[in-house]
Amino acid sequence: TKIKKIPQRKEVKLLLKETISYLFPVLAEDDTTKESPSEIRGQFEIVLRSFNGYDDDEIAKLSSEFILGLERLREVLTKDATAIYNGDPAAESIEEIIACYPGFYATAVYRIANKVSQLGIPTLPRMLTEIAHSKTGIDIHPKATIGENFCIDHGTGVVIGETTIIGNNVKIYQGVTLGALSV
Repeated sequence: TKIKKIPQRKEVKLLLKETISYLFPVLAEDDTTKESPSEIRGQFEIVLRSFNGYDDDEIAKLSSEFILGLERLREVLTKDATAIYNGDPAAESIEEIIACYPGFYATAVYRIANKVSQLGIPTLPRMLTEIAHSKTGIDIHPKATIGENFCIDHGTGVVIGETTIIGNNVKIYQGVTLGALSV
């Protein structure tokens, strides 16, 4: 069996950090760095160069498509944060949800990974969602289908499998598994 070349985890983590910081500056790890689409594009290209088989034209095309989708990702994630805020009487602000709620973070990473998956890039989407899984205890497959205004509340132990289809305006609580073929 031939082992495929994949990106280094640290490069994937940096791509995720830059993307999240650009989408929601409140999540930036420091105030001195303001992420820009060109910086994200550069990191995305570094990650894609780690794979076997992508030429410069494919890398440029995929990077452009990813960058063009960022504003739409921000819109959908803002709707998710608003849905959490509207449904959680303990939430003090949407900014608090974006900065502090593990369900929102897992959803944000899922939406980024799902976009990467839609571009047909292998392995990278799973690497992204596994970063969120290790941080939050929430496991969302990047090929799951999740509608807008999505909320994971007290999400520890939530598993959303590849075949799962979730519509709009759905709230999930801790310990829920969706998409399993057997128990």
